[in-house]
Amino acid sequence: MLRPIPSFRKEGHRLPIGRNLAVMLAVVGACAALAAPATASTQPAAGTFVEGPETIVSERQSGGNTIITLTRETVISGTYTGVGQVDQYVVIHSDGSFNFHQVITFTGVVCGQPGVLEIEVVGRGDFNENLLTGTYTVIGPTDVGRGNGRIVSQPGVGGTYEGQVHCD
Repeated sequence: MLRPIPSFRKEGHRLPIGRNLAVMLAVVGACAALAAPATASTQPAAGTFVEGPETIVSERQSGGNTIITLTRETVISGTYTGVGQVDQYVVIHSDGSFNFHQVITFTGVVCGQPGVLEIEVVGRGDFNENLLTGTYTVIGPTDVGRGNGRIVSQPGVGGTYEGQVHCD
């Protein structure tokens, strides 16, 4: 047996939930329609990067690890095309493995438009294998070129990136 749609009272008036549900669905549908063009502008991102020589800002030892802060310039091509100024923090472990965190201030062209972005890259690697892997995320400003993805590289040399970019 079907039950009637429940209702609630507000200031002495009965408002059927069924009618409110229909209004809410209409609003959600309108919002989804407005958001559709934004998702259509997300596209694959891919390219290469070449790291320039590093300048060591600081280096210290702690518990068998070497902790290095450095800067360098990176030339990026592909979806993001330009130059990045890199500030990097690396922890090298006694077995040759390492973890790193860097912020790249990128100046160039993305999505066909000139722009300045900050890109955060985190990852790990192994000097014995001469390989590093990580993830990147555009952290700001995000007027154009928001994106994220993965990198694969030889430490201090360069490599490739692939992911997604959102062009406004």
